[in-house]
Amino acid sequence: MNSELLYWLKRAGITRHKDVALYSQIREALRACIVEERVAVGDQLPSETDLAEALGVSHMTVRRALSELADDGMVRRIHGLGTIVSSRKVVRNYNRLTSFHEEAQNHGLSPTSRLVTREVIEAPRHIAEALEVAGGSPLIHLTRLRLAKKRVISLHEVYVSEALCPWLLEEDLENQSIYQLYADHDLPPEWGHQRIEARVATGKQASLLEISTGDPVLCVRRTTYTLENVPIEWMQSFSPGGLFAVEMTLRR
Repeated sequence: MNSELLYWLKRAGITRHKDVALYSQIREALRACIVEERVAVGDQLPSETDLAEALGVSHMTVRRALSELADDGMVRRIHGLGTIVSSRKVVRNYNRLTSFHEEAQNHGLSPTSRLVTREVIEAPRHIAEALEVAGGSPLIHLTRLRLAKKRVISLHEVYVSEALCPWLLEEDLENQSIYQLYADHDLPPEWGHQRIEARVATGKQASLLEISTGDPVLCVRRTTYTLENVPIEWMQSFSPGGLFAVEMTLRR
């Protein structure tokens, strides 16, 4: 396993000629190997010495990369045993309002989207109330699959008032962040209110997420607002339960 992992790391193109620090390149290459299941949870990673020699870097560079993965909860460093893969989950920090695109980029996951549905519908009552529009008002309904490293990791449904964002019917929504598009149209997202709960996947959700019907999913429902408290969108997302972890900071 170690020799196969070292092979993939060497193919990652880690080089001193990039603008990105070496330790950061190594950290993200290892993260990608874990997320893409090239190494299993519970497996031992190559030693610092083996990694340093294979990649032509110092022990300190490797140590920093592994320490940051440990801080993210993806590996555990055990004295006398080495570095063990502990999780392949993407940790979402819900203390800040971020889009999927931003969060995935922060984890080095090269986010992309696949547009499944773009249509105009009449606003259901509960969504109309969240968006502060009249029931039956025209809403733009978007269904997108969110991918990282070409793997489907989330299903997002977005509802936006057509009167507020008519341009959403024309924009390229597979290669751009919607939050960035809002900002570009003078509607920068400032805060949001959301609910997170565990559910089981319906048949349609399971088919899109490439999991089995009844598998656990993490459901997030969020209303996003501008600084002037104008509701921009109502969104619900579904992610495989075994792929994400939620991180929060709590104080008394």
